[in-house]
Amino acid sequence: MQDTQTLSSLSKEQKEVAALLSIGTFLEFFDLMLYIHMAVLTKRIIFSPMTTIQQLFFLHLSFALLMFFGQ
Repeated sequence: MQDTQTLSSLSKEQKEVAALLSIGTFLEFFDLMLYIHMAVLTKRIIFSPMTTIQQLFFLHLSFALLMFFGQ
């Protein structure tokens, strides 16, 4: 009951902001899931002839470079 009252007391502008924030959060989550899946595929294709330790090192290095230079 209290949630309904709180929602109805929000202005149109506040509801619009909440909707846009929800969409932004979904897009960030989608971007993260896409990156995770592509990292797995990249690991299998590019780093397969290496040992497991080398694969993990280069996978983390590629992630760090992306985060550093992707901004």
